[in-house]
Amino acid sequence: MVSAYGANMASVRPKIAITQYKITGFKHLEQGLNELTDANFRTNALRAAGRKAMAPVKDAMVSAAPTLKETSILPTGSVKDALKDSIRMRVSVNKSPKMTKAKKPKITKASKSELRIVIATGKEAQGYALVSEYGRKETQINRYSVFGKLTQAYEVTLPTLVPKPWMRPTFDRMKGDILFTFRKELSKEITKKAKAQARRKSKK
Repeated sequence: MVSAYGANMASVRPKIAITQYKITGFKHLEQGLNELTDANFRTNALRAAGRKAMAPVKDAMVSAAPTLKETSILPTGSVKDALKDSIRMRVSVNKSPKMTKAKKPKITKASKSELRIVIATGKEAQGYALVSEYGRKETQINRYSVFGKLTQAYEVTLPTLVPKPWMRPTFDRMKGDILFTFRKELSKEITKKAKAQARRKSKK
């Protein structure tokens, strides 16, 4: 068996379609956020609510991710749960004044949203994740190593692989729960942070 790390995987990765969702019904929560004039309270409320809403999705994706027993395209030396173990969640809040103060924030390439949550695999498993999710057509690639040792370039034919989606179906199945939990948790966090903000102001 040869090492896939020596392959040029960029040429075999499928193009990914990005779906956008328009979310409504948050007007009263937006008003509550705008009353959190301390940027730290606002940021912490969004981050906590977002993390609580998406944590079950991350756990479900870990459970749904394929293992080496289900497919044989993992690189040599990878353990069967390499993909599962690489899945991480990152939560970030945009603190730009234009984003937090504007009634209708202008969406730019550098600032697409105030709250951003990403669930993704690690770089070492990205190629495997993409192929398992979207499949692969038969294609030829050049490889440059065998068992981790550099060698002269040689061509290898990668067979067609049928897609076995696991990440997108998990998200689609849970997106209703995500919105419900986010609304509920954000309401709680706004109330909690508003009280903390009031206590801080009363001490000044």
